[in-house]
Amino acid sequence: MQILPVIAGFFYALNILILRRYCRRERPLAIAFMVGLMFFVVGIIGAVIISFMPLSESMRMSLPFLLIGWPDFSMLVLGLCMLASLLNLSGNICLSRAYQIADSSWLAPLDFSYLIFAMIWGRILFGYWPDGQALIGMVLIAGAGVLIVVRENMKKQAAKAV
Repeated sequence: MQILPVIAGFFYALNILILRRYCRRERPLAIAFMVGLMFFVVGIIGAVIISFMPLSESMRMSLPFLLIGWPDFSMLVLGLCMLASLLNLSGNICLSRAYQIADSSWLAPLDFSYLIFAMIWGRILFGYWPDGQALIGMVLIAGAGVLIVVRENMKKQAAKAV
C-alpha cells in the first residue's frame, strides 16, 4: 500500500508530460472528456475486480469508502455529486489548457495547492485533520514545487547573462 502514492505520482507526472508534448493542439474539453472517460472505465474495472476478491469483514470495514458498497442516494448526495463533477470538469479543462500554454515550472507549485484544499475539505467533510507525517509530506511536496520554480528561474537568468 505504501508504494501506491509513488505510483500515483509517476502517472500524474506522465500525464503532465503527455499533455505538454502531444496534446498542445487538442481542445481542453476533449482532453477533459477523455480523462473523465478513463476514470469511469478504470473505476468500473476496479469495481468488478474488487467484487470478485475474497475480502474479510475486517478488511471491508478498514476501507469502507471502497469496499462496503453503494450508499443510499438522496437528492442531497446526488446534488453534491453533480456539483463535484462540474467543479472537477471545470478544473480539468483549465488545468489542461494551462499545461498546454504555460511554463511548467510556474504551474507545478500552483498545482500543488490541491494539498491545501484537500486538507481543508478533509476537515470540513470528514472531520479529518492530517497527522504530523502527512503534514511533513505536504511540506516536502510543496517545497519541491518551489524548488523547481527557483531552479528554473536561476537557469533562465544564467541563460540571459550569457
